[in-house]
Amino acid sequence: AAKLANAAAACEASRAVGGVASEWLQGLGAAGAAEALGAATAAAIRSMDLSTVDEALVEALLLRHHSQECGDGAALVFLPGVAEIERLAERLQSHAALHAVRLHSQLAPAEQRLAFQTAPRRGTTKVVLATDIAETSGTTHDVTFESTPEMTRDRTEIRSVTIDDVTLVIDGGLRRAPSVDARSGIVALRTERVSLAAAKQRAGRAGRVRAGRCYHLYCRVEAERGMAAAPLAEMRRVPLEPAVLRVHALLACSDVAEALSGAFEPPEPVAVERAVASLVGLGALAQDGAGTALTPLGLRLSRLPTAPHLGRALLCARALGCLREAALLVAAHEASDDPFGRRTAAAGAARRALDGTSDHLALLRAHGEWASAEGGERRGVAERRGLSGAALRNLGRDASRLVESVEKACGGAAAPAGRSIGGASPAALVKASLIATGRAALLTRPSGGGKRPVELRGRAGRAELALRPHVATVLGGSGVALPPGQLCLSLAAMRSAAGLTALDTTLVSPLACLLLGPSLAAPSAEGAHGSGSVAVDLAGEVVVLAADDARAIGEVRAQLEAAIGGGGEPSLTAFLAALLSPMSVPWAGLPDGWRCEEDETGAPRYRSLVDPSHATRHRPTVSAACAAASAEAGRGSLERANAEHAAKQAARQAAKATAEAEAAEAAAVAEAAAAAAREAEAAEEAAKAEAEARAKALQEGAAARRAAAFARAQAEAAAAKAAAAEK
Repeated sequence: AAKLANAAAACEASRAVGGVASEWLQGLGAAGAAEALGAATAAAIRSMDLSTVDEALVEALLLRHHSQECGDGAALVFLPGVAEIERLAERLQSHAALHAVRLHSQLAPAEQRLAFQTAPRRGTTKVVLATDIAETSGTTHDVTFESTPEMTRDRTEIRSVTIDDVTLVIDGGLRRAPSVDARSGIVALRTERVSLAAAKQRAGRAGRVRAGRCYHLYCRVEAERGMAAAPLAEMRRVPLEPAVLRVHALLACSDVAEALSGAFEPPEPVAVERAVASLVGLGALAQDGAGTALTPLGLRLSRLPTAPHLGRALLCARALGCLREAALLVAAHEASDDPFGRRTAAAGAARRALDGTSDHLALLRAHGEWASAEGGERRGVAERRGLSGAALRNLGRDASRLVESVEKACGGAAAPAGRSIGGASPAALVKASLIATGRAALLTRPSGGGKRPVELRGRAGRAELALRPHVATVLGGSGVALPPGQLCLSLAAMRSAAGLTALDTTLVSPLACLLLGPSLAAPSAEGAHGSGSVAVDLAGEVVVLAADDARAIGEVRAQLEAAIGGGGEPSLTAFLAALLSPMSVPWAGLPDGWRCEEDETGAPRYRSLVDPSHATRHRPTVSAACAAASAEAGRGSLERANAEHAAKQAARQAAKATAEAEAAEAAAVAEAAAAAAREAEAAEEAAKAEAEARAKALQEGAAARRAAAFARAQAEAAAAKAAAAEK
């Protein structure tokens, strides 16, 4: 059911892009399209997928532009995302006349600046493949936080992009933007058609300094009927929790829907209701008969320069003594630069080398290893781990700002000091603080692993979800082993034609979700009284708890909520650290017979106590005895396979020797035949020469006889003449 629902939603999204043009072409029919557009144009358009950017058409336009300009004028191609940029860049590599340059937010500033440089070789055309970052925003953003008594605002300086040598713009007509899924309420990146105003803005990138042209790769009918005149207001497409919280903090109103209805483009009432319900679940708002009111926790959250659910995670981390680590994760979640670079399988392997169960802990270990190195050694650490030193440096700076903002929001009181992230308890507490983000943290049950790809199944609201981890995550690689009984937490997702994809994954324990998860999945102490058991919904599955356990969990939740709202309690931190230690991978919760150690780089390595010579970087899911038995069986199978391989190799060598002997014998016979042929040819040549000599001798003898006869005849004639004269 989850797969079918996701497939239906994906098909609906696919139809939304290019749907107007497809229906128009279908209404025209083949004959009508040929009459209206011409046979060749109609056939080309009917063969295209109008919901994507046609790469072959872009390639043809670029080659035509190069043949006309001969490299005197760059091209700017607008694509919806990084995946499309990489595919087109790989396609253009086969053309030496085109020099492809990437421009998107995941690149380092040094790589972004390449778009503003000229082509490296004279006579080549620079092709800038960009997302909508090249419409108006600059390559870098200078962000500062300005605190006020009521709230904390962010101020961003945006510089306009002008690539001077661009004379051709190819507008794919698509963009990828965050939007709230109507079924599940989760925020996901969605591919959508740009507005007419954005298309005009893109066309303005051509010919900024000299004459240029722009091609829009979509049908005119879609621009007239299917594209909005202006971009949808941010208030109508993104979660409203920050806006609702700020309205409460600034206006102290009880009916936020009425306050937001006066906006220039007011949000949908259902979106406001969803935001209010989410903030009530976070504890930021209290609901009564008169409406909603800001709680002390909500007042603190309104003063933080981040989304409310992330702010709650920061306050929870402060109460648990791991604020610095949580601030790094929040900064990474909001940053445009990923320290692991582009979202590729290589990035996933780099994360798994640091931690096999959590993208968030992998990032913390990477930053810790980089930060603990000396100034000159940091570059080597970054290169060895496949990291961006600039991105790590920016994360540290942004995390310090977040820590400072949290301390100001809490009145400047010092938070409990946390230990190094390398220990067991801090890792569990950092994960716990991520669970405290509430409904924004999507909880799923992972399945598969090993030879089958990992799949994440869960529920968001009333929607059944099925997600696939991205290849750049720790769970997205092939052969990933999953510990039993774990849940998976994800804070970011992306929707495509293939469905939902989780962009970050972290394995957590059910107990941690019961203690810190959404209120919907948490049992209450009141509901447990007078009953032998309590049933709760945990990631789409019903879990039955004993009444005493439910009451104990409810009491711990109440104490934790009080600590988040008023400050950390060292005793509570120690208690939770001990309680959640099985979630503190990779040092705890291992199957029997395994020991965790660190290699020379500080990365976890698991060694078998049954066979100490065996060690692996992947967290084991079975006991060491079972692993040893499997390895022994594997070795037996390997020995049999090696023996069979050796026998086959010997047979092949014998067959090869026989073939070589037969070939040598055949070569000798052929050589003897060739020698006999040569002898016969020599005898034939000798006989021929002898015959020629004999014929020549005969010819010479005949000539001599003729000469002698002629001489005799002349002599006789002379004698006769003399006799006649004498007579």
